[in-house]
Amino acid sequence: CGGEIVSTRTYDLNITYDKYYQTPRLWLFGYSENRTPLTVDQMYEDFSADHANKTITMETHPHLPGPPQASVHPCKHASTMKKLIDQIAEGGSELGVHQYLIVFLKF
Repeated sequence: CGGEIVSTRTYDLNITYDKYYQTPRLWLFGYSENRTPLTVDQMYEDFSADHANKTITMETHPHLPGPPQASVHPCKHASTMKKLIDQIAEGGSELGVHQYLIVFLKF
């Protein structure tokens, strides 16, 4: 063990319903291990380059005051989840409602 301490970040997750896209919309707000809110740039460090500023953008939460939060844009949510559900079904399994959010977050 190199004796190096790894800092940990924590995220609050809020879910709203997007009426336009008719899907859930995820909102993430990050904190350092000292519970200090993360800056927009710090939150972007935690997302892959494939998703930052594309499917994950920083926006004002529709119901919570405060600084911008990371929002997983719902535009491709339904089609992406449909593909995943179809792939699971082709493998002979079924995606239960209780597993849906876990699969989405791992994607």
